[in-house]
Amino acid sequence: MKIGLDIDGIILDFERTMRSYAELYDLLILRKDGVKDSNQFDYLKRYNWTDDEKKSFINNYLV
Repeated sequence: MKIGLDIDGIILDFERTMRSYAELYDLLILRKDGVKDSNQFDYLKRYNWTDDEKKSFINNYLV
């Protein structure tokens, strides 16, 4: 018998954490205006970030 558990979003709640980090990064670090497209699920697509800004966010907060 094999048992699988889906803990993403229940125990770790990764998506909400990354959305919070992205909002703080946008407002406090980049000094921008916050979410540009609230209909996007992907937090990297919700903001008006350049490729360099996205890479910096990933390197500092995701990796």
